[in-house]
Amino acid sequence: MTAPSGGTDISRPGREDASGTPEALLWALSPASDRGISVAGLMTATGMSRRWVYYRLRELADAGHAAQTEHGNWRATDTESDDP
Repeated sequence: MTAPSGGTDISRPGREDASGTPEALLWALSPASDRGISVAGLMTATGMSRRWVYYRLRELADAGHAAQTEHGNWRATDTESDDP
């Protein structure tokens, strides 16, 4: 399956197992390039409504796990790097 914007491949085995969970949204963001993935693409990847996707994106952004790109798409952030 290809996301509507950017052509990012968001299909992976077992996607249906995580559908409808906040982890599903973070999982869908993880392969996104620096351009990110659109809300429509995230809706397709998770099988959830636009409202659910936006609510979860806000939660992930507040926790530092997601960021909106300059193109209005969303991408996962690198939370593994530690500043000394």
